[in-house]
Amino acid sequence: MKPNTQLSESATRGDKGNSFLDKFKIFQKSKGDTVSLKEAVDAYLEDATFEEDTRISDQEKLLISNVVGLRDLKVTDVMIPRADIIAIDVKTTEEGILSLLTEKQHSRFPVYEDNLDNVLGTIHIKDIVSAFARGEKIEVRELIREVPFASPAMPILDLMVMMQHQRRHMILVIDEYGGIDGLVTIGDVIENVIGEIQDEYDFIQKTNIIDLGDGVYIADARYDINELEELIGKKLYDEEEEDLDTVGGLITSIAGRLPARGEVFKEESLGMSFEVLDADPRRLKRVRITTFDPVADSSEVS
Repeated sequence: MKPNTQLSESATRGDKGNSFLDKFKIFQKSKGDTVSLKEAVDAYLEDATFEEDTRISDQEKLLISNVVGLRDLKVTDVMIPRADIIAIDVKTTEEGILSLLTEKQHSRFPVYEDNLDNVLGTIHIKDIVSAFARGEKIEVRELIREVPFASPAMPILDLMVMMQHQRRHMILVIDEYGGIDGLVTIGDVIENVIGEIQDEYDFIQKTNIIDLGDGVYIADARYDINELEELIGKKLYDEEEEDLDTVGGLITSIAGRLPARGEVFKEESLGMSFEVLDADPRRLKRVRITTFDPVADSSEVS
């Protein structure tokens, strides 16, 4: 069997210096300088020129970039947080199960006993429908399937190998104390590859914040506070005094409690107001952020 020499020939071709491997040589910097593989690939795809029959579209570039970016992601980056988990109590009646299936339309649900930290496994809609079709009474405990567990710090690529090896489409995430921290489905992983592709242009719009213009934004309460600071060009909190990760955490800190839907909090010193658009008794979901010129502290006015 003859070895494939196409790559080596391309890599050693010196006429154009445009091969995939040649492009990466520019990232071999001195010690102390680090460039991730994703950054290298993004830079190559941005600068490279291709023949007509091998040209890569913008969507394909984004797809390649997202695939390479998986190596930098952890389970915690893609998991559904505990507060958003829709689970079934093992004691749920047949009517309750059918009602939940109609309302939520998921294919799999975690099953717990007493509380979510005591998960027994998962239940699949296929097993429920099969039992219903046979005229059998639906007993949740008899339909439970095993579910694997993973740490929030597990690399996504390792998670994918685990899911493939164990033939599971859902994995529960546990914290250091054994409590349920979240869950990940294969769909969540796939969305990190193709979910970010918006159109044919070189533009990625974050799905958890919308810029309405004139300094007004609609944001998911889980939007990263550091990214918001970069977006608006303002420092929003003192990292030494507060440990905040999300916009919702900032608003809760300002309010001193968990705000309710419809409440508005105006911070003159920040030049920002926050309106709670959606919330439940446990957490904030969606907020409107409005920026304006901050009012100077009276002590600073001569």
